[in-house]
Amino acid sequence: MAKMMSNVGVSMSFSIFYWCAALIWTTLAAIATGGVGILLFFVFLWRKVAVINRTKIIFENNTNRLTVQHGRWFIKDDDVVPVKAIDNVKLNRSILGKIFGWCDIMIETRSEAYVIKYVSTRMAETFRNDFLARV
Repeated sequence: MAKMMSNVGVSMSFSIFYWCAALIWTTLAAIATGGVGILLFFVFLWRKVAVINRTKIIFENNTNRLTVQHGRWFIKDDDVVPVKAIDNVKLNRSILGKIFGWCDIMIETRSEAYVIKYVSTRMAETFRNDFLARV
């Protein structure tokens, strides 16, 4: 039997807000520095591609462990948490998150909390329900 896996990646539901904020901050920086601040846009692009898109939670049913991956440019940090150590799977929803359909997933253990931000609410609820049904 193949491994059952449930992946939750960071959703694109906040993408338009991310790029609007990136353009506003880049424009303000470009005005304040006489055009040199346009390089700030590349910092936003790097963060989106290298960090946000590569940050995810992976639950492997057969191994009874949860892997939290945090993306970086050349590396991906993996934290492996045994299912027995998990105390709570919390979905934090802000007012804007409720309106536009995103939330933060917080995996709480006895010693640490792992947060993945800006996940679509539907994907987060599916992950939480699948995770709790298999544990």
